[in-house]
Amino acid sequence: MSLDACLPAELRGPDTTITKIGVGLSGAGVHRVEAEGRAYVLKVAADAGLAPRVVHVDESRRAIVSEFVADQSFPRLYRDARTHAAAVALLGATLRRVHALPVPPDAVPSEPRHLLEKISTHWASFTLPRVAVDAVARALKDPPPPPAERALVLSHNDANPTNLVLDGERILF
Repeated sequence: MSLDACLPAELRGPDTTITKIGVGLSGAGVHRVEAEGRAYVLKVAADAGLAPRVVHVDESRRAIVSEFVADQSFPRLYRDARTHAAAVALLGATLRRVHALPVPPDAVPSEPRHLLEKISTHWASFTLPRVAVDAVARALKDPPPPPAERALVLSHNDANPTNLVLDGERILF
């Protein structure tokens, strides 16, 4: 699937540009589209069943309707000893689906250490467990690992419980 194929026909054309948005920690799968002198945002994950499904768009009113997902608490599923293994398996399967999304042809790998450095500068205003602070310090002090020889994949980069909604069968971001 190409990113161009995700656009409505009227936005496709030789002058249309699609650029990955690298803002925040979860920019993967989010792109800026420029067509006919206007800018748009394309979110690929919603089309892949990884976010609530968009059911209606009213451009004239600037309104989008997406499915409502009643959260059934992934943390509760995860913390319950009887369902912990199923929660971990479900999260792993969801992240594999994110990793299976098509990578834009101009994508470049990110350096995890740069992300850690960026994030750690914002942590100064939060109270974190000493174990977390120490782990980040160790990771930044260690020499960088050799380049990965695996295929480049998209990632959410912030799959924490506040970004997850469990609908009973699937996890959505």
